[in-house]
Parts: sequence; structure tokens; C-alpha cells
Amino acid sequence: MQIDKNSNIYQTILKDTILINQKDSLNINSVELSQLSTSVLKIERELNNHLNSKKETFFGATLDTVFTVTVTIFIFLLGIIIERLIKKTREKSELKELKTYFIEQIEDCKRNILPQLIAAYKDFYQNIISIDKGYPTNSPKILSNNYNRLLNLETTQLFKSFKNKVHYHKYFSEIDFLDNLNKEIEKYHSIILKRNENLRNEISELDSEYLKLLYKFIEYEFVKTPNYKEEFSPYNVISYYLELFNTEIAKENKLTRFYTEIFDPIQKYLVAKQLNISHPIGIKVYDKGREFNNKYRKLRILVVETRVQYRYFVLNTQYSLDKLNDI
Repeated sequence: MQIDKNSNIYQTILKDTILINQKDSLNINSVELSQLSTSVLKIERELNNHLNSKKETFFGATLDTVFTVTVTIFIFLLGIIIERLIKKTREKSELKELKTYFIEQIEDCKRNILPQLIAAYKDFYQNIISIDKGYPTNSPKILSNNYNRLLNLETTQLFKSFKNKVHYHKYFSEIDFLDNLNKEIEKYHSIILKRNENLRNEISELDSEYLKLLYKFIEYEFVKTPNYKEEFSPYNVISYYLELFNTEIAKENKLTRFYTEIFDPIQKYLVAKQLNISHPIGIKVYDKGREFNNKYRKLRILVVETRVQYRYFVLNTQYSLDKLNDI
């Protein structure tokens, strides 16, 4: 059976249904509002508690937390700073020790080594070397490798230790100069030592040949000249010089005395008596004497040259010492 929508029954049922639906909707909305209200109140209460709290905050963090974090960061940074200060202090101390050692070595050079070296050079060219004494095997030295030891200190660390960098460069400039000068002296000494040895060997051979010719000369006079024993005869004159050589000069082994007291007087005698052009043995004696004289003069020039050169070494060393004293 179909109910008429305009009938009273239909209208009554429809009213009841609407009423039921409205009540259900209101009940549901009421529950949701209650839950939301509770949440809001809870948030409000927490905000009120936070705002009414006596503890101060810094961007939401308590001061205790801020203090703890700040102290931790401070201690960490302080540790880094202290470590760097210790490292810097240690480095500064090491640089100071290095500079002190370097300056002590420089002062030792200025007070002892260089003055003694200058004195040794002077003694070398004034007293040690001569035609009679010859040359020592080694050049004058005071302390070996002293310059190398100083040059090995030329480092970045030592450079940092000098506030005045100009002084640093001046020190090493003079040390380098002295080291090169020392090498030049050793090289020069080896050269003149060889030249001296060669000349002396040649002179020794000529000396021996010259004396043999003198003995031949007196033998010739003894045989060929009836009046050979007359006073100031060539026989007596040459015999006198040979006896002087054998009794006094030969045992001394002094070349200068042989030259001045034996050789030179004989050569002059041969020329004065024209025996250098008329006597068959006298000619040979004189010619051999000229060879000897040539080598002897070269030896004298070598000695003079060496003395001049070592005087130059003295002046250069003294000049460098003066420059070190001025730094």
C-alpha cells in the first residue's frame, strides 16, 4: 500500500525523522567541540605555566643550558688558544736558541778564527815560504769546515729569528765570501806547490850538472895549464869555491847561499877573465850557469808572487772581518 505524501500520517513520519536526524547531528558536534575545548585548555594551561614560570630563558632555552653550552665552547676555544700559544712559545724559544748559537759562532769567527787566520796568512808569506824553505804541503788553516757549518745554518727558521733581515743577509754574504776565498786559497796553493816542485827539480838537476862541469874545469886546468897553481889562477879560484861549497854550503842545503856565494861569483869571474868565450870547459860552465840562473830567477819570482797573493788574501779577509764587526 502506497502512502499519500499529502496525508497526515506521511507528514507526521516526516517530522519525526527530521527531528531524530537533527538530534543526532547536534550530539556528534557536541563531542567534537568538547574534545577541541579540552585541547585548547591544555595548551592554554601549558602556555600560562611557561609564561608564569620564574625561570628565565634565552630563545626558549633555560639559562642553565645556555651557561653550560657557553662554558663548554669557551673551554674548547681556550684549549685551542693555549695550544697555539704553547706551540708559538716553543717555536720562539727554538728560534732564539738557533739565533743565539749562530751569533756565538759568528762572534767566535770575529774574535778568534779570522784574526788567527789573518796572522797565519801573514806568517806564511813573511816567514814560512822562501827559496830555501820552499812551501808547506797545505795552506794555512785554523778550523776546518767552519764556514760550511755556518752556511748549513742558512735556513728559513734562522731567517725568521732575525727582526732585521738585512743583518741576516749581510752575515751570510760575508760567510759565503770567506768560504769562497778559502776555496780560492786552497786551489791557488795547490797550483803554486806544483810549480815550486817542478822548478826545484829542474834547479836540482842543473845544480848537479853545473858542479860536475866545475870539476871538469879544474881537471882541465890541472892537465893543460903548467902554472895552474899560481895565485888567482882559474884553477885556484874555482877550487876555492868548490871547497867552500863542500865544507859549508852543501850540508846546509841553502839555495840562496849557493847562488850568492858560489854560483854568482863564478859566473862573474868567467866573464871577467873571458873564460866564458875562450875556455873550452869555461864556455860549458857559463852556458849551464845561464840555464841555472834562469830557473833560479823563476823560483824567486814565484816566491814573490806568492807573497803578494797571500798579502791580497790577508787584505780580503781583514776587509770581510771589518764588515762583520760593522753589522
